[in-house]
Amino acid sequence: TLREYGRTMNSIYTGDFAGGRVSNLNPVPGDISPKTPGTVNMDACVSPDGQTLYISRAVIFPGAPAPAKSDLIVARLQAGAFAIDPDSAAIMKNVNTGTLEYAPAISADGRELFFTRASQSGVRIMVARRTSGVSPFDEPSVLKALSGFVEAPTISLDGKEMFYHKKAGEKFAIYRAERQ
Repeated sequence: TLREYGRTMNSIYTGDFAGGRVSNLNPVPGDISPKTPGTVNMDACVSPDGQTLYISRAVIFPGAPAPAKSDLIVARLQAGAFAIDPDSAAIMKNVNTGTLEYAPAISADGRELFFTRASQSGVRIMVARRTSGVSPFDEPSVLKALSGFVEAPTISLDGKEMFYHKKAGEKFAIYRAERQ
């Protein structure tokens, strides 16, 4: 949320969800907020073990229909607070391009990163793989089974299902896909 962005530049919060309400809302602990006005942490995904935060950091100009830039970065939990991983650029070197990368979703083992890439040729869900939970991701590939305007993947803990949304006409709907 951008609720306090103008004052704090924070945009990722944590809270307690119960009974359809969120309470105890606080910024995610640590130094992960950008320092440049107009740059915002747009989307985030925490690893199932809670130790790694995958963030899409975007540059947004007021009134523009989309961010001017969006790349994925990595933050790690250290002593109860998140800090941007000094190896973040190297980890994401094959993922980030001149197009928009956002809406990250990490697999339970940390070896598959699903995300959205928006470019002149469309909006697609991508997957990048790696050999271990700390090595750089390989070149991503398009999930060809998901066509059209698809974005915002979420992968199940067992890796067998993905939920995402797709634009059909002027509306978005949530879809489910199974791994073949």
